[in-house]
Amino acid sequence: DGKILVEVFPTRDDFSVGTTGLPDLPALGATFGSVITLVSPKVHVNNELPVFQWKVVFDHEYMHCVSLQLSKFRIPRWATEALSVWSENDPRTEQDGLFVMAYERGLLPELAEFEEGFTREKFPGCVMLHSYVAGKIMKFWIDTYGAGKVRDALVAWGGGATDEQALSKAFGKPLDELQAEVWDKVYEPFIRSAAGLGK
Repeated sequence: DGKILVEVFPTRDDFSVGTTGLPDLPALGATFGSVITLVSPKVHVNNELPVFQWKVVFDHEYMHCVSLQLSKFRIPRWATEALSVWSENDPRTEQDGLFVMAYERGLLPELAEFEEGFTREKFPGCVMLHSYVAGKIMKFWIDTYGAGKVRDALVAWGGGATDEQALSKAFGKPLDELQAEVWDKVYEPFIRSAAGLGK
């Protein structure tokens, strides 16, 4: 029915057990489609965690709810992570070095293999890299094509489309053309910028 329940737990242990039934969940929030569980922003008062940006965590988890529901829970993980990372409005500059390393080693993902990066840890930091890069790509798509086109992709996934079918239908281009665009408009400009900063 579109409603979302948000549960905020006062301690890290309460959050972990309330979310998974087990202790020591290495996260600050989680999403189950129509339920969001979060660590209270006050946990740092008890020195359980350092100060963190609670709104960023909430925005990330809320966007998961939106993308999951719009796609009838059929959106691939890479795409829901892309939207959630984009929604944070956080440049994640601390991960720029990981991007540069992946570029230099030929590890930047192609659109057709994004999902594999979340299901198989191909190298240390693989999932983190894929989340970070997916967020950059999503920002480019929304800035270039508009949020409505991304919504069209979610609806297509909800109808059972594959990644290639959903993206091609939403953006009006075949996957190989979209991939070339990602390299030209997302990957290469960032690398040129990073090289300039390093001088």
